[in-house]
Formats: sequence, C-alpha cells, structure tokens
Amino acid sequence: MLAVLLTILKVIGIIVLALISLLVFLLILVLFVPVRYRIKGYRKIGMESPVYVRIKVTWLIHIVRVLFAYPEAAYVKVKVLFFTVFNSSKMKEKESSAELPTDFEQESNDGHSTNTPDNNSADSNTASQTITAHEEAADSGTSAGTDTGMSTGTDPGIGPDSAESDSKTKKSWKTPFIAIRDKIKNIWYTILKIYDKIKDTVFNIRYYIDVIKSDEFKEAFSLCSRQLKRIFKSIRPRQAKVNLAVGMKDPRQTGQILELYSILYPLIGNNVFIMPDFDQELTDNRIEGDFYFKGRISVHVLLRAAWKVYRDKNIRKIIKLLKREGT
Repeated sequence: MLAVLLTILKVIGIIVLALISLLVFLLILVLFVPVRYRIKGYRKIGMESPVYVRIKVTWLIHIVRVLFAYPEAAYVKVKVLFFTVFNSSKMKEKESSAELPTDFEQESNDGHSTNTPDNNSADSNTASQTITAHEEAADSGTSAGTDTGMSTGTDPGIGPDSAESDSKTKKSWKTPFIAIRDKIKNIWYTILKIYDKIKDTVFNIRYYIDVIKSDEFKEAFSLCSRQLKRIFKSIRPRQAKVNLAVGMKDPRQTGQILELYSILYPLIGNNVFIMPDFDQELTDNRIEGDFYFKGRISVHVLLRAAWKVYRDKNIRKIIKLLKREGT
C-alpha cells in the first residue's frame, strides 16, 4: 500500500514539474523571442486605391501571425499555425447579416400600417368626438361654479388685488441707496473671488516650479529619458526605405522641403530619397511614393524599463508631491 502511494506521489510530482518547466519555457519564449513586424505601402495619385498599407506581425518563426491591410476592406486577421483565430471581415459580415431581419420587420410593419387607413381614421374621429363632449361638460361645470362663486362671495375687498398691494407696501421700504449698497457688495465679493483664484494659481505655479527645480525631479527625468531612448532603440526599424516624389504648386515650397531634407540627411541617411518636381503647371500638391519598414520588438526590454521606472524612489516621491497638490 505504501509503495502504491509513493508511486502516485511520484507521478504527481513529475506532472507538476513538467507543468512548471513548460510554464517557465513559455515565459522565456515570451520574454526573449522578439515580435517582428513589416510595414509596407504606397501612395499613388490616379489609381482606384491611392493609398495602400499592409502590416504583418509575426512571432516564434511565423507560428503566430497578425495581418492588417488597407483599403482591402480594412481587415485584421490573426492566425496560429494554419488556424484563423480572429478575422474582422467575417465579424462584419455576421453583424450585417444579423441586422437584416430587423429591416424586414420594419418593412412589414410599415406595410401593415399602410393597409389599414380606414380603421385609424374611424378611431381618431370617435376619440375627437369624446374629447369635445368632455370639454363641453367641463366648460358648463366651470361656468356654473364661477356663477355660484360670485353669488356666494363674502367680501369683495379680499382678493389678489389686496395681496399685491400688501407686497408692494412691503417692498416700498427699499430705497435706491440700499440697492446701490447691494450692488457694491456684489462687486466686492466678485473681486475677492477673482483675487483668491489668482492667489491660488500663483501658489500652484510656484509649487510646480519648485518641484521641477528639485534634484529628485531631475534624476527622475534623466532616468525616464534613458529608458525611453532604450525602448526607441529596441523598437526602431532595422530596415527602412522611403521613396517620395514631391511637387508643390509653389516651387518655393518644394525648395524648402529639399532644404529640410538636406538638414535631416545625417540622421536619415540613404533610407529616405526625395525626388523634387518643380513643374509650375501643377494644379494641386503632389506627394506620392512607397515605403517599407522592418523591425522587431523585445518584450523583456519593455518590462525592464517599466520595472526600473516603477521601482525608482525619486519618481515615487514626485508622484506623491503631485498627488498631494492635486488633492
């Protein structure tokens, strides 16, 4: 019996160890196997689809693939091996097919309502007759009530006129000097409110300036800038090629674009090529060409940067200061 229990525990331990090793292996794959992307497209004037963009994202030797295309119905497709996990075009087709029965029901309801006009007119006539009968009865009742009220009145002097005269006598004690005093008080209160708001804004500005000038903010800013540079270096395209043909209605604008291109040439190098068009007969601006980008994104770089920013004491202190000021 003990041997059987030991063998069962041994099997359970082997299964648990296999599951843990599998999870660790998958975690290593997710962290260190990069996600690769390719972006290509063009813009050409005079074609049926002047703008075309295609994005392909792959992971783990193309086992997982994500495709996006525009303007080919602007679909997003996700595939794992040979199986399609998600397809936005099919989802749109299902939504459009699900909306069809409601349209048919509305048409049938409209047709049914148009086929029975006589019954509706008859109902409306009977309703109008009953309403007029009730109105006549109400008018006769109100007239009788008013007559009896006039005949049974006790004091003609007591009424709304006397109430209005009393209210006028109560308000007559207010002099123009008191009204002027109230206006001056209102103006003074508004001036005090504006002064308090200006004082608060000046205090907040000084507070934020002190926070920005502090050593903690400088160290936190340098840390965030370093991590952003590292992330950009990791996700930037490894290959880039852009070919553009640029022609503006005003040739001077084309020359200004070439001047900017010459300034940025040390940064972009041979990856971007611009062909100018100085044709003075252009009726509209001409910007067309093609582009191609290829790169990768490593998850461990993003997580490492996020962890460093999260664990930094200076960033925590700055966040607390800003929250304290906000509250």
